[in-house]
Amino acid sequence: SRPLSRGCACRIYLVCTSMFRAGADRYTVENIKTIFRQQDLDGLGTISSDRLCDALTEIGVRVEDLNSLLLLYDKRNADIKYDCFIDWVFGRELDTLAAVPEWSFVTWNIAAINNNPFEYYATLEDEAGYEELMRAVQDFIDDPRERDVPVSEVFTPAMFETLADVMTELGWEGVDKVRLMWSEDFSKRKMISEFLKDKEIGSKRLASMPDRFTNTINNTDGRVMCRPTVINNYHVEMADLEAWFKQWFDFMFCTDVCVRDKKGNCEPKKVCSLLQPIKRA
Repeated sequence: SRPLSRGCACRIYLVCTSMFRAGADRYTVENIKTIFRQQDLDGLGTISSDRLCDALTEIGVRVEDLNSLLLLYDKRNADIKYDCFIDWVFGRELDTLAAVPEWSFVTWNIAAINNNPFEYYATLEDEAGYEELMRAVQDFIDDPRERDVPVSEVFTPAMFETLADVMTELGWEGVDKVRLMWSEDFSKRKMISEFLKDKEIGSKRLASMPDRFTNTINNTDGRVMCRPTVINNYHVEMADLEAWFKQWFDFMFCTDVCVRDKKGNCEPKKVCSLLQPIKRA
């Protein structure tokens, strides 16, 4: 049998402590071990999932709790050393468990598919400037105050016209509608509070989806290409907004990449062609 992973064991632990709490007035640790030993027909000190069911049923575990446990347990197809497991779950006589207050837990997903340095926090003891930079970025997002300028001061009207012209040349649909939305809405929004933090933009993935396809591109020939931005590993200097826009424009509309499609085929294409319509946006 394979040993339980630490994560799986922790989940089983939480399920078991909840299940046995109601029976704390009827069993001690030794009582439960005796019941488990009766299911250990080979005397190996381990118990399989079907024998675990029998033992827990005898103790009085509810069916719904048992099903929850098995969903965690059977995925690993693993036996457990029940003596050690029971000691670990309880660590004391069950008659004292009933007095322990119930626990509340929170968990979060710490993985991501991009390499945005501002989505992660690391400890760099020899880089004093890193801590200062990360705190400054956080403070800026949390409370930009007067720095929360209109989007049009960052992405200027001239930049928009250049973008609109190339979209028209490429034959993209809806450019007139985009121009209207820009002039009447998005250009006037505050950069942080009304654009970056806008929940509708987030839920429709209007910013995150294009970033996902163009942030960092792994070509079939091994080349890694980063979009000119501060949220990846792009290493060319961008001294001001004009320098950024020129590099961004050249990357999006003048740079060829070669990535495999869903069928495994590969042919050179411009970066902008990687963008796809977002369903239900």
